[in-house]
Amino acid sequence: MPLAWTVDDLWSAIEDEQPTVDPEPASRVVLVWRRDIAVLHRTLDDDEARLALQIAGGASFAAVCEVLGELHGDDASARAVELLVRWLGAEALAAPVELAPASSRTGSDPGQS
Repeated sequence: MPLAWTVDDLWSAIEDEQPTVDPEPASRVVLVWRRDIAVLHRTLDDDEARLALQIAGGASFAAVCEVLGELHGDDASARAVELLVRWLGAEALAAPVELAPASSRTGSDPGQS
């Protein structure tokens, strides 16, 4: 989620029952996801934000690694492992869910009587 203000810092302070500060203008990307019933969020590193937007659009891990190669050169492999471990540990990645057509979900064809 691209943001133009530091509202994620405010969100964290409220959740942690810490003193709050007024949001300030700042461009950043925040990842928001669910783990069971909990809603989680984290401000992304610049390279991670670029990748997250691509992954959300359906990019493959190979395509993500290509971008990391462009950004980090010889350090791309280490960064790919670091990010993958981070995402898996946070349970921020999930397999895409494809919904079946409505007629097959209900077990009947609405056009038949």
